[in-house]
Amino acid sequence: MGWDAVIERNAASELTAARLVSQLRACQVAALAFCRLLERWGRGEAVPATAGKRQAALRRAADRTETALAGLERPLSQYLLELEPELAEGRSWYLGPAAAELVEWRPILDRAGVRVCPNRVA
Repeated sequence: MGWDAVIERNAASELTAARLVSQLRACQVAALAFCRLLERWGRGEAVPATAGKRQAALRRAADRTETALAGLERPLSQYLLELEPELAEGRSWYLGPAAAELVEWRPILDRAGVRVCPNRVA
């Protein structure tokens, strides 16, 4: 069962679930595009060809991700508001801490000729 099915199964209304799932998918797509851009640069693929275009590509990918995350606030708030407290009480809505890969982005960004704070990329 995927995360979308879990949300839909626990939602108070289909409309709220559909809105939340749609926005979460937008976040997923934007975040994956952002990460794939950085992964390509990490492998040494200099696409786009110039540093200025790479900087613009990173900015666009970051903007899309930030926009998707900002759009998550309303549907997520509504979903959480509609949850029945007795069903949610004492339950974790995430699997807990997981091992994460930590990447030092400064060398990758420098090689790509992109001037941005590596902490914001992380």
